[in-house]
Amino acid sequence: IAGGAVQKFGTELDAQQQLLLNLSDILIETYMSESGLLRTLKNSDRSGLSSQSTQILMTQYYVFEAMEIISKKGKEAICSIASGDEQKQLLEALDNYCNYKEWPNVIALKTQIADRIIDENRYCF
Repeated sequence: IAGGAVQKFGTELDAQQQLLLNLSDILIETYMSESGLLRTLKNSDRSGLSSQSTQILMTQYYVFEAMEIISKKGKEAICSIASGDEQKQLLEALDNYCNYKEWPNVIALKTQIADRIIDENRYCF
């Protein structure tokens, strides 16, 4: 998407503030998802999976939310830089990247996270 933006606007890209905001949101969510995942993996390796069960749930939930944001912002950006067959191809590629092999049960994730907070009677993370 960033490459398409540069191709379309070239040196005038800096004037496309909404497009740049979409691109930055995509990069932020990608970075935060990766960072959260790597932290969860590190903690799980160090302390064991069972001790990190809630962190795993929180990471799964965050990645789900991040993918939704990336998908939305990506579609907005693609529609502003491409049309016709190029737009269709970019949207299909985005859908392939923002897809799960197995979709999480988001309501169950949120419920399990909330149950842990309720059990602790405080924010315990």
